[in-house]
Amino acid sequence: MRHTVLVVTNQEDLHASAVIAHLHEMGVRVFRFNTENLLTGHTLSLSQTPQGDEFWLHDQVADRRLAGQDIGAVYFRRPAAPDVPALWQDQPQSSAVVASESRWFLRWVYAYLSDVPWFTADPLTLDRAACKPSQIRLARRLGMQVPATYYGNGVNAIDTLSAQGPLVVKAIKETGFEADQVFHAFYTAQVPHEDLMQSRESLAGSINFLQRMVDKRHELRVTWVDGQSFAARIHSQTGPEAARLDWRKVDWQDLDYSLDTLPPELEQQMAAYCHEMNIGYGAFDFIVTPQGEHVFLECNANGQWLWIDEKTNAGIAPAIAAALRKRLG
Repeated sequence: MRHTVLVVTNQEDLHASAVIAHLHEMGVRVFRFNTENLLTGHTLSLSQTPQGDEFWLHDQVADRRLAGQDIGAVYFRRPAAPDVPALWQDQPQSSAVVASESRWFLRWVYAYLSDVPWFTADPLTLDRAACKPSQIRLARRLGMQVPATYYGNGVNAIDTLSAQGPLVVKAIKETGFEADQVFHAFYTAQVPHEDLMQSRESLAGSINFLQRMVDKRHELRVTWVDGQSFAARIHSQTGPEAARLDWRKVDWQDLDYSLDTLPPELEQQMAAYCHEMNIGYGAFDFIVTPQGEHVFLECNANGQWLWIDEKTNAGIAPAIAAALRKRLG
């Protein structure tokens, strides 16, 4: 019987720890696989013969084993790249090959386990769901309000959009860069039309992600778990000044949060969104305008939720645990 939830993550992931605690309370068997330890504390083995396959995972530190036939569901959280053992550290070329081969092997393993249910979704589905243009297109088709958005390096198109009203610039993927041992994070920033047009060469020589700036009453993080919505207001406009444009610029504990009730139509739209994306979970971000309209920004199909749960006691962790238990059949 497939009775174990395999949790694929890293050792620093407190979100996984919170869910695992609830799974234990429910009597569900759990095997946590911190992928950075693949080569330094685990053995992962897959043998294939004419008679069949044998898959098992051994946590050498805890001396626990998991057989492939026991995996009933996979909770895919935040896996890390496997650490390269010390024996390769003075051999840069060999070290790079070992690192690459181990990362690709993990991708093979994820695909191999596609015959069991995943939460939030399998990695390929998560990659598709992370595409911002697809998110905007689907949200718009489902009737959600979306901001005017531009991606690319077309200077004339940027000029036209910027002339119509204030824009903000966002990063497509990168979170920042390190210089002089200091990490400089990328946050949402307003970009005046004049500044953009003085940087035409830079605009043409890079890919730009720009959106129309939307006035805010507050922001909304809606955590969607298998048909349940946990809506939390982020009171970014009444907190520190630095949080007004991007609340991530301040310590999350310095902001106020409160639970909210969603319009039924928005609930239905989010349900349809998750169905079409084939995801069981979504961290939706909305702006709520001064007029009370909900403007869709994005949906992270593997987004963070623990700080919202801690601030509001919403019950997200037990809901995810229940979703995983349900997938065991």
